[in-house]
Amino acid sequence: MNNIKKKIIMCGINFGKFYLDGIERAKEDFELVGILSRGSNKSVKIASNLNVPLYKDIKEIDLKNVDFACVVVPSTVVGGSGTEIANRFLEKGISVIQEHPVHYKDYLESLKIAKSNNCYYYMNCFYSYVPSIIEFIKQANLLKKHSKFIQIEASCSVQVLYPIIEILGKILDGFRPWSLKKIHINEEGYLFKEIVGKIRNIPLSLKVQNQIDPKDPDNFMHLMHRITLITDKGSLSLTDTNGEVVWMPKMYIPRNDNGEFSLDNTDKLLHTSLSTVYYSTKNETYKNLYESIWPKATKDALLSFKNKIDSNDYDLRENQYQLTASRVWKDIGEVLGPAEIIS
Repeated sequence: MNNIKKKIIMCGINFGKFYLDGIERAKEDFELVGILSRGSNKSVKIASNLNVPLYKDIKEIDLKNVDFACVVVPSTVVGGSGTEIANRFLEKGISVIQEHPVHYKDYLESLKIAKSNNCYYYMNCFYSYVPSIIEFIKQANLLKKHSKFIQIEASCSVQVLYPIIEILGKILDGFRPWSLKKIHINEEGYLFKEIVGKIRNIPLSLKVQNQIDPKDPDNFMHLMHRITLITDKGSLSLTDTNGEVVWMPKMYIPRNDNGEFSLDNTDKLLHTSLSTVYYSTKNETYKNLYESIWPKATKDALLSFKNKIDSNDYDLRENQYQLTASRVWKDIGEVLGPAEIIS
């Protein structure tokens, strides 16, 4: 394993702030050598505070001094230049970690460019590194070993639609086959658009708040990710990305041999806990979320990418998985239709 520090160029400073914090948390593994931005006052200030150069064009960067780029700029599919920036680095043989989502055709093209230039391309589905999601996936994978999944109930805001798909795929070991259709409700005032279908032959109900304020697209989400896995033994729920992971066993009505309600103390099931909390954010604050939890998540994502580079791991299985997740995301987007513009 190569323990030499990786020199990083940061592209984008909005959500990229958490990447910068992640790099700061792993100084023994990473060195920030520059920021690529349009040159706003904010980017000038950040570059000055971090004592690194600010670049406005890739042509200005001495790429011999760069190991990989973090592209935290919206991709083509959501109206940004992130895909173009990523590919320009890849064409120069510079590895790229790009923040989700990316259209599956763009993702495939970036993989091809990376392969042709002997470097690496990785799409970071950030929430997979958040502790609540890690715990939910862990408990779900333990649960499926001894119970049957009956149905999945999921809800999210359109801004975080891709991650909820990626989470479900990690629980179900993929997506194929999948089928989706929209439920049309004629009543006005319904906040969520609903899609029903199946993923890997398991019934799915997905509700999406398909609304965006163009002036502040990251705000006004009534929830982020909410998932309930209904099984033959009970339900495992992620109450929200910033919430809890809770197991609730199926309701049990004790009866004696005559079919009458009974509280016989020899009945072991009567002593089963009504619920078990596997993860809680009860005493957490938004300040701690932004200063600690999310920076650690980006640090872990960056370390994972570094390990792939150091071990020369193209990870074909992961690439195929993300390509399929991108296809499912595209299909859901087409079924949902355009987001409602709100103010």
